[in-house]
Amino acid sequence: MHRYWKRIGLAVLIISWLMLAWYSVRATLAFSAYRAFNAYEDVSRRVTSPDGQRTAILVRDLGYPDLNFRLYIGGPSRAVHIYIANPLPEADDSALVWVSRDYEPTTLENWHEDIDWTADSSLVVVSIQGQRVFAYDFTANQGIEDSAQIERLLSARGGFQPTMTPYP
Repeated sequence: MHRYWKRIGLAVLIISWLMLAWYSVRATLAFSAYRAFNAYEDVSRRVTSPDGQRTAILVRDLGYPDLNFRLYIGGPSRAVHIYIANPLPEADDSALVWVSRDYEPTTLENWHEDIDWTADSSLVVVSIQGQRVFAYDFTANQGIEDSAQIERLLSARGGFQPTMTPYP
């Protein structure tokens, strides 16, 4: 009878160790697959235009192996209702106007991303680390990535009212 209980105890010990190992491996693989194939999205800025007709939403898209920023604009011709109802929605390509270059995917860096509108709501500007990297001109219905051209448009339209404290 003594050997019988020893074998039962040994079997329970082996089975529990195998289950622990299986759950650890499964959790690790599930997390790795999630990070590799599913991006982490975060709405970093949501700013309504001064005339109240449009909303610009800047999304931080942290995926493997890079970080991108995406600008969505909703208004009379585009809807971003999913970003208003749900802060982390599926992509709405009809409202997407810009995807940034690749940045290093780190959580240790504060990118100081911001959105600014001109006073007449005709131009929205995206700034990352104090640099104006993109502007969308509603008058011409086009995106602009040249910082010199963005500066010319801003000076021609009277500048803008910053929505956040500028990055030093």
